[in-house]
Amino acid sequence: MSEIFRLLKKHGSAIITVPYGKAGKPEHRVYDRKNLGRLIRCFSLVKKEFYHYSAGKWKKCSQATADSANSQVPHHFRSNACACLLLKKQ
Repeated sequence: MSEIFRLLKKHGSAIITVPYGKAGKPEHRVYDRKNLGRLIRCFSLVKKEFYHYSAGKWKKCSQATADSANSQVPHHFRSNACACLLLKKQ
């Protein structure tokens, strides 16, 4: 994230998507509320959306639903929810 911040021009924007929820294994980077805040602390948050995996599709949901999402996901997914963020460099 520091490299993204460094490369962006002043008032530039970045869209990122990260796995969200509870990590199945400690070596996987999955962000919860606290760690997501740390990840984006040097940016202004313009917009955030959350999605959870259900019945073979990603469906938009609230952050609370993403926090507790417990659906079965394919093996190669690291979490059953994701956070999509629009960030801005001030």
